[in-house]
Amino acid sequence: MPLWPTALALAKPDSGDHPEATGNGSPLVGGRMWHWASYVTRPTMTLYPPKGRRTGAAMMVLPGGGFHAVATDLEGTEICDWVVAQGMTCVMLKYRTPQIWETETGKPQQRPKVLLGLEDAAGNGAVAAARRRLRDRSA
Repeated sequence: MPLWPTALALAKPDSGDHPEATGNGSPLVGGRMWHWASYVTRPTMTLYPPKGRRTGAAMMVLPGGGFHAVATDLEGTEICDWVVAQGMTCVMLKYRTPQIWETETGKPQQRPKVLLGLEDAAGNGAVAAARRRLRDRSA
């Protein structure tokens, strides 16, 4: 579920308009492959309703992945599986990532000027928008 209307202009990463990508990644984590999303420019949230009894509680999960990708299974859906088994609703946020840090020939990677993941965590970013949506749906 998108957090903002498609027509709403959002800040673009320094590295341009690369399309969002997903995949099963390497290196292995805990001896196994992991699913990731990168080049995320439009945040979304996915709702996982509780199974069986319902406590009325909800938990928002923001999967890790550093500044390159969002680890959607290891640090997202696997946590939501546990949360819904406890009778709670789980919301997984796929937040913006700053894409690949630019490299210049012969120079180390350069920090992006705008850290979109941090922008999403602050103020009126994706975290606040997801929280508002969740509250609106529960009312």
